[in-house]
Amino acid sequence: MSTAFALRCVLCCLTGAFLAAQAGASVLLTVDISDPAAVKITATGAFPSLANNSFSTGEGVTLVGLLSSAYSGPAAGGALRELSGPGLFASGSDTGDPSQAYTTYWVGDFATGVGVSGKDVNLLSIYPDPQTQAFTLGGAAFFGEAFANFTGASFMAVGSTGEIWLSYMNNYAPLNLSIGQWQVVPEPSSLLLVVAAAGAGIPLLVARRRRLHQAPKAHEA
Repeated sequence: MSTAFALRCVLCCLTGAFLAAQAGASVLLTVDISDPAAVKITATGAFPSLANNSFSTGEGVTLVGLLSSAYSGPAAGGALRELSGPGLFASGSDTGDPSQAYTTYWVGDFATGVGVSGKDVNLLSIYPDPQTQAFTLGGAAFFGEAFANFTGASFMAVGSTGEIWLSYMNNYAPLNLSIGQWQVVPEPSSLLLVVAAAGAGIPLLVARRRRLHQAPKAHEA
Protein backbone atom coordinates (compact mmCIF):
# COMPACT_ATOMS: atom_id res chain seq x y z
CA MET A 1 0.00 0.00 0.00
CA SER A 2 1.57 3.30 -1.10
CA THR A 3 1.74 6.28 1.22
CA ALA A 4 -0.19 8.41 -1.28
CA PHE A 5 -2.97 5.83 -1.53
CA ALA A 6 -3.21 5.50 2.26
CA LEU A 7 -3.39 9.27 2.64
CA ARG A 8 -6.17 9.44 0.05
CA CYS A 9 -8.09 6.79 1.96
CA VAL A 10 -7.79 8.70 5.22
CA LEU A 11 -8.77 11.95 3.51
CA CYS A 12 -11.84 10.35 1.94
CA CYS A 13 -12.94 8.75 5.19
CA LEU A 14 -12.53 11.89 7.27
CA THR A 15 -14.09 14.14 4.65
CA GLY A 16 -16.97 11.72 4.19
CA ALA A 17 -17.62 11.59 7.91
CA PHE A 18 -17.46 15.36 8.20
CA LEU A 19 -19.82 15.95 5.30
CA ALA A 20 -22.18 13.20 6.42
CA ALA A 21 -22.58 14.99 9.73
CA GLN A 22 -23.76 18.07 7.84
CA ALA A 23 -25.72 16.30 5.11
CA GLY A 24 -28.81 15.64 7.20
CA ALA A 25 -31.77 17.29 5.52
CA SER A 26 -32.77 18.98 8.76
CA VAL A 27 -29.49 20.82 9.32
CA LEU A 28 -30.36 24.30 8.06
CA LEU A 29 -27.55 26.37 9.58
CA THR A 30 -23.96 25.52 10.42
CA VAL A 31 -22.14 27.49 13.13
CA ASP A 32 -18.37 27.75 12.76
CA ILE A 33 -16.93 28.57 16.19
CA SER A 34 -13.26 28.61 15.13
CA ASP A 35 -13.04 32.32 15.97
CA PRO A 36 -15.31 33.37 18.88
CA ALA A 37 -14.96 37.00 17.80
CA ALA A 38 -16.32 36.14 14.35
CA VAL A 39 -18.60 33.12 14.67
CA LYS A 40 -19.83 32.27 11.17
CA ILE A 41 -23.46 31.22 10.70
CA THR A 42 -23.97 29.70 7.25
CA ALA A 43 -27.03 28.44 5.39
CA THR A 44 -26.74 24.86 4.15
CA GLY A 45 -29.47 25.14 1.53
CA ALA A 46 -31.45 22.32 3.16
CA PHE A 47 -35.25 22.40 3.26
CA PRO A 48 -37.16 23.14 6.48
CA SER A 49 -39.19 20.41 8.15
CA LEU A 50 -42.12 22.77 8.64
CA ALA A 51 -43.95 25.07 6.22
CA ASN A 52 -44.82 28.36 7.89
CA ASN A 53 -45.24 32.02 6.96
CA SER A 54 -46.69 33.33 10.23
CA PHE A 55 -43.61 35.19 11.44
CA SER A 56 -41.53 38.06 10.12
CA THR A 57 -37.81 38.70 10.18
CA GLY A 58 -38.63 41.10 13.02
CA GLU A 59 -39.26 38.01 15.16
CA GLY A 60 -36.66 35.91 13.40
CA VAL A 61 -35.52 32.45 14.39
CA THR A 62 -33.88 31.07 17.53
CA LEU A 63 -30.96 28.64 17.72
CA VAL A 64 -32.00 26.84 20.88
CA GLY A 65 -29.22 25.72 23.23
CA LEU A 66 -26.35 26.81 20.98
CA LEU A 67 -24.33 27.92 24.01
CA SER A 68 -23.19 25.35 26.55
CA SER A 69 -23.53 27.69 29.52
CA ALA A 70 -25.50 30.82 30.32
CA TYR A 71 -24.02 33.84 28.58
CA SER A 72 -23.89 37.24 30.22
CA GLY A 73 -21.87 39.07 27.59
CA PRO A 74 -22.84 42.08 25.46
CA ALA A 75 -25.65 40.29 23.59
CA ALA A 76 -27.33 38.87 26.70
CA GLY A 77 -30.54 39.87 28.41
CA GLY A 78 -32.19 41.60 25.47
CA ALA A 79 -29.17 43.65 24.38
CA LEU A 80 -29.11 43.66 20.59
CA ARG A 81 -25.84 43.18 18.72
CA GLU A 82 -25.22 43.73 15.03
CA LEU A 83 -24.49 40.89 12.62
CA SER A 84 -21.81 41.45 9.99
CA GLY A 85 -20.82 39.84 6.73
CA PRO A 86 -22.47 39.22 3.36
CA GLY A 87 -25.89 38.63 4.90
CA LEU A 88 -28.02 35.73 6.10
CA PHE A 89 -31.53 35.64 4.63
CA ALA A 90 -34.67 33.68 5.47
CA SER A 91 -36.71 31.96 2.77
CA GLY A 92 -39.00 34.48 1.11
CA SER A 93 -36.54 37.36 1.39
CA ASP A 94 -34.90 39.16 -1.51
CA THR A 95 -31.24 38.17 -1.21
CA GLY A 96 -30.31 41.12 -3.39
CA ASP A 97 -31.65 43.57 -0.81
CA PRO A 98 -29.38 43.83 2.26
CA SER A 99 -32.22 45.37 4.26
CA GLN A 100 -34.05 42.03 4.14
CA ALA A 101 -31.25 40.09 5.82
CA TYR A 102 -31.09 39.31 9.52
CA THR A 103 -29.31 42.29 11.01
CA THR A 104 -29.14 41.52 14.71
CA TYR A 105 -28.65 38.79 17.30
CA TRP A 106 -29.19 38.48 21.04
CA VAL A 107 -29.08 35.82 23.73
CA GLY A 108 -31.68 34.77 26.26
CA ASP A 109 -33.33 31.87 28.01
CA PHE A 110 -36.43 31.72 25.85
CA ALA A 111 -37.95 28.79 27.75
CA THR A 112 -38.37 30.76 30.97
CA GLY A 113 -37.96 34.42 30.05
CA VAL A 114 -36.23 36.73 27.61
CA GLY A 115 -34.67 39.33 29.86
CA VAL A 116 -32.12 37.02 31.47
CA SER A 117 -28.83 35.42 30.50
CA GLY A 118 -29.25 32.17 28.66
CA LYS A 119 -28.06 29.70 26.04
CA ASP A 120 -30.42 30.47 23.14
CA VAL A 121 -29.48 32.77 20.24
CA ASN A 122 -32.13 34.73 18.35
CA LEU A 123 -31.44 36.10 14.85
CA LEU A 124 -33.74 38.88 13.67
CA SER A 125 -34.01 42.15 11.75
CA ILE A 126 -34.61 45.54 13.31
CA TYR A 127 -35.53 47.27 10.04
CA PRO A 128 -38.87 49.10 10.30
CA ASP A 129 -40.36 47.03 7.47
CA PRO A 130 -39.65 43.37 8.37
CA GLN A 131 -40.17 40.69 5.74
CA THR A 132 -42.30 37.56 6.03
CA GLN A 133 -40.30 34.41 6.64
CA ALA A 134 -41.96 32.18 4.06
CA PHE A 135 -40.63 28.72 4.82
CA THR A 136 -41.78 26.03 2.39
CA LEU A 137 -41.09 22.30 2.32
CA GLY A 138 -39.74 22.48 -1.24
CA GLY A 139 -37.24 25.32 -0.90
CA ALA A 140 -34.09 26.22 0.99
CA ALA A 141 -34.81 27.61 4.45
CA PHE A 142 -31.95 30.11 4.46
CA PHE A 143 -29.42 31.72 2.14
CA GLY A 144 -26.01 33.30 2.71
CA GLU A 145 -23.97 33.75 5.87
CA ALA A 146 -23.36 36.21 8.69
CA PHE A 147 -20.87 36.75 11.51
CA ALA A 148 -21.47 37.37 15.21
CA ASN A 149 -19.07 38.34 17.99
CA PHE A 150 -19.35 35.86 20.87
CA THR A 151 -16.10 36.59 22.67
CA GLY A 152 -16.22 34.96 26.09
CA ALA A 153 -19.06 32.58 25.21
CA SER A 154 -18.96 28.79 25.63
CA PHE A 155 -20.41 26.83 22.73
CA MET A 156 -21.62 23.28 22.39
CA ALA A 157 -18.95 20.91 21.09
CA VAL A 158 -18.19 20.53 17.39
CA GLY A 159 -20.72 18.15 15.86
CA SER A 160 -23.47 19.11 18.31
CA THR A 161 -26.91 19.88 16.91
CA GLY A 162 -30.00 21.64 18.22
CA GLU A 163 -33.39 22.97 17.19
CA ILE A 164 -34.12 26.12 15.23
CA TRP A 165 -37.38 27.65 16.45
CA LEU A 166 -39.53 30.21 14.71
CA SER A 167 -39.66 33.52 16.57
CA TYR A 168 -38.46 33.70 20.18
CA MET A 169 -41.34 33.98 22.62
CA ASN A 170 -45.06 33.90 23.23
CA ASN A 171 -45.84 35.52 26.57
CA TYR A 172 -42.34 34.49 27.70
CA ALA A 173 -42.96 30.87 26.77
CA PRO A 174 -41.39 29.12 23.77
CA LEU A 175 -43.50 28.58 20.69
CA ASN A 176 -41.46 25.46 20.01
CA LEU A 177 -42.18 25.54 16.28
CA SER A 178 -39.05 23.81 15.01
CA ILE A 179 -38.17 24.14 11.33
CA GLY A 180 -34.90 22.20 11.50
CA GLN A 181 -31.52 22.10 13.20
CA TRP A 182 -28.28 23.99 13.64
CA GLN A 183 -24.93 22.21 13.82
CA VAL A 184 -21.58 23.32 15.25
CA VAL A 185 -18.75 22.70 12.76
CA PRO A 186 -15.05 23.42 12.36
CA GLU A 187 -13.82 25.53 9.49
CA PRO A 188 -12.40 23.56 6.49
CA SER A 189 -8.83 24.33 7.56
CA SER A 190 -9.52 22.54 10.85
CA LEU A 191 -10.49 19.42 8.93
CA LEU A 192 -7.31 19.66 6.86
CA LEU A 193 -5.24 19.84 10.05
CA VAL A 194 -6.84 16.61 11.22
CA VAL A 195 -6.11 14.98 7.88
CA ALA A 196 -2.52 16.24 7.94
CA ALA A 197 -2.02 14.85 11.43
CA ALA A 198 -3.40 11.51 10.36
CA GLY A 199 -1.30 11.58 7.19
CA ALA A 200 1.86 12.23 9.17
CA GLY A 201 1.49 8.85 10.83
CA ILE A 202 0.93 6.91 7.60
CA PRO A 203 4.61 6.75 6.53
CA LEU A 204 5.46 5.33 9.95
CA LEU A 205 2.76 2.70 9.56
CA VAL A 206 3.91 1.77 6.05
CA ALA A 207 7.55 1.54 7.19
CA ARG A 208 6.56 -0.70 10.09
CA ARG A 209 4.63 -3.02 7.76
CA ARG A 210 7.64 -3.28 5.47
CA ARG A 211 9.91 -4.18 8.38
CA LEU A 212 7.52 -6.91 9.48
CA HIS A 213 7.45 -8.38 5.98
CA GLN A 214 11.22 -8.17 5.57
CA ALA A 215 12.14 -9.58 8.98
CA PRO A 216 11.44 -13.30 8.17
CA LYS A 217 13.50 -13.07 4.98
CA ALA A 218 16.47 -11.69 6.87
CA HIS A 219 16.18 -14.54 9.40
CA GLU A 220 16.07 -17.17 6.64
CA ALA A 221 19.19 -15.72 5.06
